[in-house]
Amino acid sequence: MEISTEEIESILLSDNRESLDKLIIFLEEDYHTFLNRMLGILYQEILSNHLVEANMIITNIENIIFVDYQENYRLITTILKEFISKLITIKNISPTELKMIKYRLLSIIRNVNIRQKVKKTSSLYTIYHRIIFKERNLSIIEEMLKKEKDVLSRKDNHGNDLFYNILDYYANLKESDTAEIEYFHNVIMLFFKYAENSFVRDSKRYYSILEREESHNKKHVQDILSYICDFSLIDVNRLKKQYDIQVSPSTEVLKEITTFTYDTQNRVRIDAPFVTIDEESATCLDDALSVTANPDGSYNLYIAITDIPSLIPYGSLTFYSALRRIETLYLCDSTINLYPAIIANDICSLLPNADKNAIVYKFHVDENYNVDQDSLEIIKGIIRIQNKLSYDNVNKYYGLTDSERIMLERAYYIAMKLRSQNSQKEDYRRIENFLYSNATYH
Repeated sequence: MEISTEEIESILLSDNRESLDKLIIFLEEDYHTFLNRMLGILYQEILSNHLVEANMIITNIENIIFVDYQENYRLITTILKEFISKLITIKNISPTELKMIKYRLLSIIRNVNIRQKVKKTSSLYTIYHRIIFKERNLSIIEEMLKKEKDVLSRKDNHGNDLFYNILDYYANLKESDTAEIEYFHNVIMLFFKYAENSFVRDSKRYYSILEREESHNKKHVQDILSYICDFSLIDVNRLKKQYDIQVSPSTEVLKEITTFTYDTQNRVRIDAPFVTIDEESATCLDDALSVTANPDGSYNLYIAITDIPSLIPYGSLTFYSALRRIETLYLCDSTINLYPAIIANDICSLLPNADKNAIVYKFHVDENYNVDQDSLEIIKGIIRIQNKLSYDNVNKYYGLTDSERIMLERAYYIAMKLRSQNSQKEDYRRIENFLYSNATYH
């Protein structure tokens, strides 16, 4: 079967569902070639500044892709990323309009991968759900949990894992449902035994189910809540003794900190729009980035790391106290900071709207987002964070100013270029995974 470029274009610029089905047939014959043909038509519309038509084509390409994407999701991702990189060279249309086109294409990539992940996990989820809720054989459930190390990555259509739904069902049981309570109590104990790491990672989410107003006073729910409290509790005194660490700062250290002042001598103020990207609730912010444009079309990439040694003198009590801990210790029920909270979460944290000492790595980046490794400058700087962003802000494009969106988009292209040029790292990872695929610590 053959179809001309003019006919493909005519269909992509219409909202005729039957015509789109015709294109799906050609896509199934040669996915790679035909998707590139459609994107070639889109590229010409963008070049011609026909943005209404371009957006109509994107909508129809998206509709076509999502009819049957499961086997081709990697191909779709690769082709669309290559196409987005190609758009960088277009200079004759509004940067804002071009940015919106890029966001729409990035959204397709994200949605394809999300749907594929859900599709991949939902079939196993269905099997496991049947074993737990229908077959109800504790021996089989235990074998399943022994062999399936990532059982809680399997989600239902609402994004909830098995343990979440088990706890939800358990919390809603009436206290008179004694047989159900006994069975699901045993199931929950098996999950605690074999999926401990996953539970610790998402404990707040699971705990909230049992704490619901209509459930938390039930005796069987209280039993599980009590177990969770014991299960999650860390004996800090035992930890302190075993590893010879100081859990909280001494009075002497806290007193010493009040005498510290930033050393700002011979430092360069860098007036660039730095942002941090971390968990929304994070206060210990130790790195930031900025990308600024130069008049010739090139860019400056800045990576800033908080400069704690410019506050804490070498050989001080605070210095040696941190040296004994080596790093911040993240426990399931608390955190033991490397430095006292007043330093980690305030004085040296890269919080917005305050001057902070930082070690700044500056690179020159050309107009095609290639990083000049030889241009590296390491600067003792003073910076001011413009905005504290969360992963959700960045991943979902909300709560960002236009300038921040543009800057993060440039940072994305720089990262993609660096990744594509670092094939040795990818080779190293492939070899490492091959050699250690059966290692228990992998």
